Amino acid sequence: MATITKKPDESSVEVRAEIAADRVAKYRNKALREINSEVTINGFRKGSVPENILVQRLGEAAIMEHTASIAISDELPEILAQEKIIAIETPKVTITKLAAGNPIGFTALVTVMPEVTLPDYITIAKKHAASLEKPAVSDEEVVDMTRFLRRERARIESVEKGAEPDVAYEEAQKLEENALPPLDDTFAQSLGATNAAELVTRMRENMLADKNRKAQEKMRLAIIEGVLEKTSLKLPAVLIEHELDRMFDRLAHDIEQAGSTIKAYLKSTGKTPEALRTEWREPAEKRAKVQVIVHEIAAKEKIKADPAVVSHEVEHMKSHHRDVDEQTLRMHVESALLPDAVFSWLEGQK
Repeated sequence: MATITKKPDESSVEVRAEIAADRVAKYRNKALREINSEVTINGFRKGSVPENILVQRLGEAAIMEHTASIAISDELPEILAQEKIIAIETPKVTITKLAAGNPIGFTALVTVMPEVTLPDYITIAKKHAASLEKPAVSDEEVVDMTRFLRRERARIESVEKGAEPDVAYEEAQKLEENALPPLDDTFAQSLGATNAAELVTRMRENMLADKNRKAQEKMRLAIIEGVLEKTSLKLPAVLIEHELDRMFDRLAHDIEQAGSTIKAYLKSTGKTPEALRTEWREPAEKRAKVQVIVHEIAAKEKIKADPAVVSHEVEHMKSHHRDVDEQTLRMHVESALLPDAVFSWLEGQK
C-alpha cells in the first residue's frame, strides 16, 4: 500500500510505502544469495557460507540494508507504474522502518513530469504546414554553384603548385570566369560523377534537398513556437539543469572533435562552466519546454519512433558502444528519434 502526496512546488510527489513482511523475507533470501556469492570468509568456498555464519560476520543490520536496497529497487518502479507516475530522475529514497521479520517502510521523493495544458496543436500545425514553402532551384543558382566549384578547383591547383593557402584563395577570387578551370567530364569525374551533365544534375538535386530541409526546419520552428506561446507549463528546475548538462556535454564533444579540449576553450574565452550555464539558461529552458511538449503530444496521440529506424540505429550504435546495455541504448535512441516522429505526425495533419 502506498500513499502519494503532491509537494507544494508541484514538480515532485512523495511516495510513502511499506513492503509486507512475507515479501521482505523473499528479498532477504535473495540478498543472502548475492552476499554469499561475493563475500570471502576463510574456511568456506564463495557461495557456500552458511547463513548463520554470514549473519555472525556481517551483522543482521548489514544484511537488512542490502535486502532493503533490492526490495525498493524492485517495488518502487511497480508502485510508480500503478500510480501512473513518470519519474524524470532517480527518486530520493529514505528508509523509515527496517528490522528483520518486519515490513520495510520507506519514502521516495520523486521529481515528475510537469502538468501540461496544451493548446489546439493540430490547428496550429495545419496553419503552418499550409504555408510551407515549395522551394525551387533556378538556372542562375546552378551557374553560381558551378562557378564556385571552378574557383575552388583553381585554388586547389594553386596550392598544389606551392602557393600559400591564403594567397591561392585571393588569386582564385580575382580570376575572370573565362580563366577558371572548365567544368568538363574530367572535372566531374574527380568529384565522383560520370560526366559534367550528371554533376550538374546532382548539384541541382542537392541544392533543392538543402532548400527543402531548411523550409521544413522553418515550418517546424513556427509550429513549436506557436504551441509554446499558448502552452501552460511550470517547468521543474531539474529539467533545465539536465538540458544545461546536455548543452555543456555537446560543446565539449564538438571541441574535442575539432582537436582541442573544453579546458583549453574555457581558458581562451576566460569563462567558467558556471558562466556558460548562466548564459545558456534561457535557451535551455526553452529546449526543456519543447521536450516536455513533444513527449506530451506523443503520449496523447500514441506516437512512437519508427521501430525499423530505431533498430537500425541501435545496431549502428552497438558497433561503437559495445559495453552499453542494449535496452538502455534502445531507450536512448527512441527518445532521440521521438521529436522527429512527432513533427512528422503534426505535418501530416492536413
